[in-house]
Amino acid sequence: MRMPIKKIVILFIIIVLLVFYYLYLEENLGKKELIASIINVIWGITIFTVIIVLIMENRSPSKTLAWILLLVFLPIVGFIMYLIFGRNFRKKKIYAHKEYSDYEKLRKIDEINLDHPYNTTAESMKEPAIALITKLLENNNKAFLTYKNRLDVYTDGEQAINAIFEAIEGAKESVHLEFFIIKSDETGEKLKDLLLKKAAEKVQVRLLYDSVGSWNISGKYIRLLEKGGIKTAGFTPVDFPFISSKWNYRNHRKITIVDGKTGFLGGINIADRYMHKDKYYGFWRDTQLKIEGEAVHSLQAIFNNDWSFTTGENLLNDNYFREQHIDDTNPVQIITSGPDSDWESIMQGYFAMITLATTEINIVTPYLILNESMLTAIKVSALSGVRVRLIVPCKPDHHLVFWAARSYFQELMETGVEIYEYQNGFIHSKYITVDGIFSSIGSANMDIRSFLHNLEVNAFLFSKELTNRLNYVFEEDLQNSTKIKLEEYMKRNYLNRAKESFNRLFSPLL
Repeated sequence: MRMPIKKIVILFIIIVLLVFYYLYLEENLGKKELIASIINVIWGITIFTVIIVLIMENRSPSKTLAWILLLVFLPIVGFIMYLIFGRNFRKKKIYAHKEYSDYEKLRKIDEINLDHPYNTTAESMKEPAIALITKLLENNNKAFLTYKNRLDVYTDGEQAINAIFEAIEGAKESVHLEFFIIKSDETGEKLKDLLLKKAAEKVQVRLLYDSVGSWNISGKYIRLLEKGGIKTAGFTPVDFPFISSKWNYRNHRKITIVDGKTGFLGGINIADRYMHKDKYYGFWRDTQLKIEGEAVHSLQAIFNNDWSFTTGENLLNDNYFREQHIDDTNPVQIITSGPDSDWESIMQGYFAMITLATTEINIVTPYLILNESMLTAIKVSALSGVRVRLIVPCKPDHHLVFWAARSYFQELMETGVEIYEYQNGFIHSKYITVDGIFSSIGSANMDIRSFLHNLEVNAFLFSKELTNRLNYVFEEDLQNSTKIKLEEYMKRNYLNRAKESFNRLFSPLL
């Protein structure tokens, strides 16, 4: 690959400056001092160059300043963290070729939907807010609105995993799985045995897992799957995690597709903790969506794209895009976001939902790290008289994120936002409902990492029936939650305040 002329010129200037500096110092310093001086100059130039790059990338001022402060006051730590977390892959288009290879096929499906008797002229789709959001998601994510879908929601990890296993048990042709975490524990072993059984029945099985999220999965586990005829792949392996920027861009999606007809997405991975078998977490509250119908085509296209990017194998096959025969009408758009997309599509979808709300917003998220746009949107909605309720965990699973999240509580509550802490174990659900007319379920948390760095997938649902079901679930979650009172929260001790402020300061770097 040819080096750009600008880089050659910059490199030449640096070399010339170093040569002159060496000649100057050689006459005045001993050998050791000379070497030390040259090392210091090279190190200074490196840090200065990184700072210039950060400024020229035009990131948010808070994020840029946070990086600059870290590089200036802790240069070695800051430089290593920049190598791992700092580089902007979306800006650099590293994942630019990771586009929907199945776009044309989905476009043809969409053309069919244009003649659908339940298109956007249907009564259920006449809400102005819905028209705006669906158009936004179509433009920022090439996401087609599908109509004929049957939907079901699981609010218990054990029930959801059993439903996934049951669907796999009934597979006749193909099983495609994509998870952030797969552990070689009891739940993981059950999945392995089931997949080996289906592969022996000549069902095509493919398993895509994140190489960092599934860091502890055993080599033996993978070898047994592959020996049994199952195709596996780890998303962007990190050979040297402490100096590799791949560490920062992870596949956080959780997708199951069976025979191209039944799909699952949400927050659930494959591990015992999701089955309530972890002593620390106890009951694990999560939310998973089951889809039968046209929206499964979109899920299949996402899996195809991720699989092709990881393995090079193209799965553009009619067998995976079978015609659906579903009579239920539940409009759905499947949205992805991450370094493989031009826009922060899910964040923009959330932003639109929140700013278009007129009566009520209900949000459940395990991690709350808000950028300025989302923070302002929530505060403005609350100040405008919209009832905003938020449920978060009462116990941490990641201490930095837990304390950073709490730094937002006071300013949110001061605008009227109601914040509740879930007490019955750990809540890992990621869903939002607005005005009882539209909602979203998926893998994306309400945090900067999900908005910018992770590969995520969410279903945006324009079904009043499903949204009302989620509102009922939200009320049940409230029964297991304790409301934080502003007056009492303002009396928290200074140590906790310091934890909140310190972790929030570095949250833009996450």
